[in-house]
Amino acid sequence: LRIINCSLIAVSSAVFLTLWSRLFNRNSKGVKKWDETMIDLRDTKVGIKIMRRALCRSKMFFPKYESRKVNVMKHQVGGHPMLSYESEYVLKPLNSDCRGFREILFYEILSEIENPDCNRWSTGISSNKNCNLLLTNHEQIAVNSSLLGALKPFCPKYFGIIDTLEDNYRGIRYKYDPVPTHIILSNVTSHYKKPCILDLKIGQRTYEPDAPLEKQESQHNKYPEQAIHGFRIVGMNVYDPNHSESDVLGYRCFDKRFGMQLKQKEDITAALCLFFKLNNSTHLGRYKVVENVMMEMTQLLQIHRELNRGMAFYASSLLIVVEGDDAFFSSEKYTVKMIDFSHVRFNSRGDSSYVYGLESLIDILNGIRQMYIPS
Repeated sequence: LRIINCSLIAVSSAVFLTLWSRLFNRNSKGVKKWDETMIDLRDTKVGIKIMRRALCRSKMFFPKYESRKVNVMKHQVGGHPMLSYESEYVLKPLNSDCRGFREILFYEILSEIENPDCNRWSTGISSNKNCNLLLTNHEQIAVNSSLLGALKPFCPKYFGIIDTLEDNYRGIRYKYDPVPTHIILSNVTSHYKKPCILDLKIGQRTYEPDAPLEKQESQHNKYPEQAIHGFRIVGMNVYDPNHSESDVLGYRCFDKRFGMQLKQKEDITAALCLFFKLNNSTHLGRYKVVENVMMEMTQLLQIHRELNRGMAFYASSLLIVVEGDDAFFSSEKYTVKMIDFSHVRFNSRGDSSYVYGLESLIDILNGIRQMYIPS
């Protein structure tokens, strides 16, 4: 589907202003620091244009949105509770501050970038006048267009935002008040019978350089080994219906506390072997999917090494999905996606912390692959 001129869709200015005020409190602390990270939002018109584009995008894809098709997200690991829509889409709640707006901004910029099929990353900027709203607002976006275009296949598909304040969620309970605005993304687990899901926080640090000292210390003390390994396990679901610790759906679920207990490289290796079901599966292709995932990550690493000269992905995660049911398993069926972009910012030095994390993860996966290569 091509992006159409949002002026063709009638949405009231009051809705834009409501979303704008909820997602970007101009009087909140830290706004001045954040203004310097992605785009200057002191011009309210710019922010409203971005919100307009995001809201109109969802109305283009979902002209007849029905709240009765919304359900609690199955198989979620890590993060705030999310919803699913028609099983093919995820409704992710946005933070009611500049972080939520920054995530919208990143996906809107990503959607404006063309990504033609080519052997190398000769990505350009969209020439469609209706699609070029954001790219003209900051020269850094144009500078990073090749990087963003190359990363586009590694990100979930984006379908705009939806304001859910007035919708009836049939008893779904929220800890948020009011119910937040949601960003609509593709559900990357929907094509799996029994998805095994791994959420990894990538990078040697998960806070931005201008974060308050208390925040920096808190993040560091949560898992000091993040600086050593370059990543940590945030959550992991493994389909293992015969295990005594599995839930009613047949899953063993591991949260962030499990990840923070993994201090040594050997501990992380054992956890990844558990995720890929290398310890208790007789399926010979299980080791092969490790190799395929590693190759996908190597391509992502190459993109960051060669093209990233201007962006940092603080607190961003990598989501890995493989099939858990041996009856439906294929070593060619796997998913590797970058997620969580509420702390992305421009950085002329690129992101050596993210590169380090990918290198460390690939090294561990390569070690696992060597362990399970058939003799």
